[in-house]
Amino acid sequence: MRINYFRLLLICAFSTTPLTSFFPASAEAAPSAPAGPDGLTGSQIQRLESGDILVRVEPGTSSIKTVTSIGEVAASAADVYLLTTDFKNYARIYDSIASVQVEPQTAREVEATFQLRTPWPLPWRTVTTLTRLDPAHFAFRWRRTAGSMRLYDGRMQADPLDDHHCLVFYSARVDPGFGWLPGWFVTWGQGYVLPSIIRAIRQTLAVRTGPYWASGVQRPPFGAPLASAS
Repeated sequence: MRINYFRLLLICAFSTTPLTSFFPASAEAAPSAPAGPDGLTGSQIQRLESGDILVRVEPGTSSIKTVTSIGEVAASAADVYLLTTDFKNYARIYDSIASVQVEPQTAREVEATFQLRTPWPLPWRTVTTLTRLDPAHFAFRWRRTAGSMRLYDGRMQADPLDDHHCLVFYSARVDPGFGWLPGWFVTWGQGYVLPSIIRAIRQTLAVRTGPYWASGVQRPPFGAPLASAS
């Protein structure tokens, strides 16, 4: 599933869906704490088991908030981790990414620069991120270090449910760098964008067709045990 995130963000501006339907007043996101299912209610777990993707927004007065999407994926946590850390191939998964340049990485850190497509007449965005890997917990977190995007940080974690299912937590805080775009609207748009990331993970690992699975593309060894970096 190829997703143009900025196009979705602009579409949100003309949506009649109330803001509260995406961000319930009782919902919370805690990207600085370990993600896990312990904070979920029974009804939320039932929704996740039925295939729904939940969205949480951190409380507070900041105009740019951390938004978290949570969804179950019918794949191992190791395979989800391998896919989401395959940065060089992001442009084959996400249509909004025009190109990626990945610097030589260490066992624990990856620096990558992404060029992001935006709808005409908006200028394309660039962002360089430094990602800290945590393979032992099928997780990573990143922060912006340069680029035209003013803010981009977040984390991903895949919590195993069994050998072939996991619960994915994807959190992000974003400011695309358009001064006229209010923070509340960016947060609202993330309510569309982040669930689409989980849907893309599901689709890519389930269908195994499309640009990511094209012949000649170098991919991680899905299905193999994940080696932890020391």
